[in-house]
Amino acid sequence: MGDMPDTPVVWYLARSTSALYAMTGGLFWITSADIGRHHLVLWYLAWSMAVLGAVLCGIDIWAAMPFAWTMTEGPSVLLMAAVMIYLMSRIGHERAKSSTETYSHEP
Repeated sequence: MGDMPDTPVVWYLARSTSALYAMTGGLFWITSADIGRHHLVLWYLAWSMAVLGAVLCGIDIWAAMPFAWTMTEGPSVLLMAAVMIYLMSRIGHERAKSSTETYSHEP
């Protein structure tokens, strides 16, 4: 892939992207602690990951990234999204419903 240019914009993009990934990982960790309560957020994250995986596949192909990179980056994100969507669908809405009832003000 060649040497990475030593310019401020490259340094900024590399570090800010890493920080964004770290923040997203923290969000996954926090929401996974109470799946019922964060059911909607987890669905959003799962489908967002699927879109991101598809976008990464397109970017990698368009940017002519090495074959190994192209076959691992986007597809691995798509695989994680598919697993998360499958697991969330197995949980169903019953768990989210029971969590909502816990916080209900009805007698």
